[in-house]
Amino acid sequence: MKGSFHNLLKFFSVLALLAASAMPAYAGDDTVADRQAPQNILVTFAEQMLGTPYKLGGHTLAGIDCSGLVDRFYRTAYQMILPRTVKELRQEGTRVKKSEPEIGDLLFFKFRGRHGHVGIYAGNGTFLHASTSEGVVYSSLTDGFWNKRLIEVRRVPPEGSPMLTSTSLSFTE
Repeated sequence: MKGSFHNLLKFFSVLALLAASAMPAYAGDDTVADRQAPQNILVTFAEQMLGTPYKLGGHTLAGIDCSGLVDRFYRTAYQMILPRTVKELRQEGTRVKKSEPEIGDLLFFKFRGRHGHVGIYAGNGTFLHASTSEGVVYSSLTDGFWNKRLIEVRRVPPEGSPMLTSTSLSFTE
């Protein structure tokens, strides 16, 4: 019985390896191998960042602000260096209808007449951001507080740009 189990395990291991080797190493452009869905990348990033305390001007796991969170995500997932202020970030990418955000899009919020906050759309009406009171958290766009303050959605980088896989990313310091 024990030998049969090991043979079956070997069979499925070989089958899995064959299936993996039959898949293309890349999709789309040939410069970045091993693609993965944007949501998986954002989830991997969020798992490492959730609970990080808020720190104005921060960019590390010791403390981070909203634009630092965006920069850290895009730097790692897309190998892009983005501006470090909300005002400058609003000049990046392409404007998208507020009703049509996609995972990874930037959400901009207005407080007290200023364009003062940015988050990353995570799907299903949620977004990841660095809250001044709670640190890095997910929040809901259905919450009246956030919904009435959402002023713009921007897609950075433009559609079709490659994203690396969660296995090739390192979000740590």
